[in-house]
Amino acid sequence: VYMSDLRLPKFMDSSTAESMQASTLVRNYAGYLEEKMQCVRSSSFEYDKDSAKSLAHVGEIVPEQVMQDVKSLMALLDTGYACSIREQSNVHPTSVAAFSLVFKDLRILYQSLNKAILRLLESYFEMPKVIAVKILVMYKEYLDHTKRVGRVFEDARTLLGQDKVELSTPPESFLESLERYLEEDEYTPTSMDQAAIDDAKSAPVIPLSDLIGSFEHISTDSSQNSPPSKVPTTALGDDLLDFFSSPVPAPVTR
Repeated sequence: VYMSDLRLPKFMDSSTAESMQASTLVRNYAGYLEEKMQCVRSSSFEYDKDSAKSLAHVGEIVPEQVMQDVKSLMALLDTGYACSIREQSNVHPTSVAAFSLVFKDLRILYQSLNKAILRLLESYFEMPKVIAVKILVMYKEYLDHTKRVGRVFEDARTLLGQDKVELSTPPESFLESLERYLEEDEYTPTSMDQAAIDDAKSAPVIPLSDLIGSFEHISTDSSQNSPPSKVPTTALGDDLLDFFSSPVPAPVTR
């Protein structure tokens, strides 16, 4: 994580337990923003901005750039997962708002990662094995990211009212075929291997309807210990409503 720009790795408000909890989220979100800037520097493209443009971009760049961008996307996703609020003892509405902003990005980033991995797998069995072994490592890491982003979707279902999303991956036998290609001198992919790639390519796209709505109705009373009610959704296309500019009720004075 790169902290040279925002300079918040040691940010801490230790006045209350709640402020310490919020400070952790601030540090994690700052780390996410820093990694996002690093991703843009590395790939010369903003993968989190527009789903359609991101998927098209992955299909246009050369395989070497795809491999480089996969590493950047995975690093960015890692810092995004750190912004989870599932471990917070008192989930504050502003934490939900921050999580929803990150969640919007993570959906698009995971879509881009999925597309990039499929792009590499399409020609895996024709690639030199010195390159294929790198793609195999990326594929295994991608399987782990699928599990982790699945947990983010579960959090979004609880906190934001997001519909349940089932993320699928090729069967275990496909991974075994990828490994055999590296182990055997003359391995020929089976029809099941190609079917696994085709099935993954034809899987339904993750819905990206925007969940960011107005936060005017949310109470900022930090004395509430129960989780906040689900945030109503509003379709906003690719534009985010900046909740910081929306008036909210003043905090309750203790």
